[in-house]
Amino acid sequence: MKVPFLNKRIEAEYLDYLVEFRTAVENSTKTAEANPSHSRAVFAKIYPVCALLRCLESSTYTRDPARSAVLSELATVGDKAAFIRAINYFNRPKEFQTELINGVQRQIFSGYFNELFSDILLLLNSFYTNNYRGAMIAVRCMLEDLYRHLYYRDHPQEFWALTHGNRSEHELGIRPSVLRNYLKQTEYLCIFTKLNEKFLPKQDKESDLFDLNEKLYSDCSAYVHGSAKFSLNSFRTNIDLTTNLSRESETIKVISSFTKIATSFLLAAHLDQYQAISEYERSIILSMFSSSERAALRRVLNI
Repeated sequence: MKVPFLNKRIEAEYLDYLVEFRTAVENSTKTAEANPSHSRAVFAKIYPVCALLRCLESSTYTRDPARSAVLSELATVGDKAAFIRAINYFNRPKEFQTELINGVQRQIFSGYFNELFSDILLLLNSFYTNNYRGAMIAVRCMLEDLYRHLYYRDHPQEFWALTHGNRSEHELGIRPSVLRNYLKQTEYLCIFTKLNEKFLPKQDKESDLFDLNEKLYSDCSAYVHGSAKFSLNSFRTNIDLTTNLSRESETIKVISSFTKIATSFLLAAHLDQYQAISEYERSIILSMFSSSERAALRRVLNI
C-alpha cells in the first residue's frame, strides 16, 4: 500500500535541506571573508603541497631520462667538451619529444597522485564549512594517496596488475600498514629514519618523520572509525556546521603535520624534477618550513 503524500514530504524536506546547505555555505564563506588573515593562513598551510604537485606534473619540469643519463655519464668521466655538445643536442627540438615526456609522466604519476588534488579540495571544503571530522577523514585519504603514489611509482608492474589485471590490493597483499613500512625501506626516504622532525641527527627518543606519520595516520583513523574523543560531529542539520575553535586548532595542527611529511617525502622521491623547478616555485614549496628546517633539509637532500 502506498503511503499518502510520501513524495510531497520527501520533496519538502529535500528543499529544506538545500536551503539549509546554501545558508551554511554562505555563512561559512562570510566568516572566512570577515577574517581574511586567519582564513588565508589555514589555506597557506596546505598550499606548498599543491604548488609542489603542480610543478611535478608539469611537462615544463619533467626531465628527459636520456638527457639525464648522458649528462650524468659525461660529468662522471669529466669530458667537458662532450658535455657541452650533449647539452646543445638535447636543447634542440627532437622527434617524439612530447610523446617521451608524456610517457615519462604517465609512468611516474598514477591516479593516486591526481587524487591528492581531489582530497586536498575535500579537506579545504570540509574545514571551511566547519566539518572538522570530514577534514580529518580527508587528511587520512591524503596520507593513503601519498603512500600509494610512491609505492606504485616504484612498482609499476603491481599498478598494472591492479588497473589492468583485475587484481585487488587485498589479493596483492597491499595494505596501508604495508605501505607505511615500505616507505621506511626506500633508498630515497631511509635518510629520514636518522633525522628528527627538524631534519637534524636524531638523538635518543626523538621522533622522526616516520613516527610523525604513524601518529598522524592513527589520529586521523580515529575520526574515520568514530573512536576519537571528539570525533563525532553530531549534526542534525547543516545549520549546525558552526565554528569550534578547539577543534579548528586541532585540525590546523594536523594539516601542518601532513604538509611537512608530504613535502619532505615528495621532494626526496622526485629530486630530479625538483632540481628543474624555478627558484620562485621552490621558495613557495619550502615556505612551510622554518628557516632552520629549510637549511637542514637542503643539506640533507643536497638541494
